[in-house]
Amino acid sequence: MNFLFALLFSLFIADSALALDVPPLKSLVTDLAGMFPPASLEDLDQRLRRFKTETANDVVVLTVKSLDGEDIEKLTRATFAALPLDDAQRRRSVLLVVARKERQVAFHAGSQLQALLPEPVASEKLQAQVALYWDGLRPDLGIHGAVHYLLRVIRGDIRVGSQTEEEKLEEHVLVVREGHGANCSSIGSISM
Repeated sequence: MNFLFALLFSLFIADSALALDVPPLKSLVTDLAGMFPPASLEDLDQRLRRFKTETANDVVVLTVKSLDGEDIEKLTRATFAALPLDDAQRRRSVLLVVARKERQVAFHAGSQLQALLPEPVASEKLQAQVALYWDGLRPDLGIHGAVHYLLRVIRGDIRVGSQTEEEKLEEHVLVVREGHGANCSSIGSISM
């Protein structure tokens, strides 16, 4: 009977263990995928520290080279739970995870911020921000865009699921960029 219990327990532990080994996050930006040039990494880290000082909310960023078959949502939840924060800080925190090879983005918000970031709309917005720069020379710019979006939502400048005129214009520009201008006639034309 003890053998059966031990076997079931080990299967449970193996199932809940992550295939991807993420080291403990010690800074607000952990770039395991090498997506940031040093100056860009330092800039984002400083912006996140300033935001934390101004609002008492943490935004933490993790990039990984590959998920190695791991589910990004599971990785994000496990990493969020392991953040070196106390319970009060965790409730006011958001973790953004970017998997470079799989081109996936996920986030996990603490209990006090979840209402500001409803699923699936918030995930779609963050994915769209990062996706603009996957193939560019500066994939870090997409992460900067996603973080900027999170900061604006947390500050209350914008709401997920509703759009201001500025957001509608931004979305229109994103659609045109994604379509590589295939339907530029809807924007207008200039005669010479």
